[in-house]
Amino acid sequence: MDIYHTESFGPTVSVIVVRSDEEAIKIAKDTDYGLSAAVFTEDLRRGLIIAKRIKSGAVQINSMSVHDESALPHGRYKKS
Repeated sequence: MDIYHTESFGPTVSVIVVRSDEEAIKIAKDTDYGLSAAVFTEDLRRGLIIAKRIKSGAVQINSMSVHDESALPHGRYKKS
């Protein structure tokens, strides 16, 4: 199963190592789904810049999407 191109539900994780910010953003945008994304970095400013360029309903920085606030609208972004 290609976890990156198949929508999955449940506790899953996909770690993709990239060589540049541009490569990370390109990979993050290359999906039909966009419910949630996460950026892990030691540089918070850099993480915020990258997060703003990712097309996703929610982008977590140095955190997992498990902590989404259930009272807020969720979903309906791209095919999610």
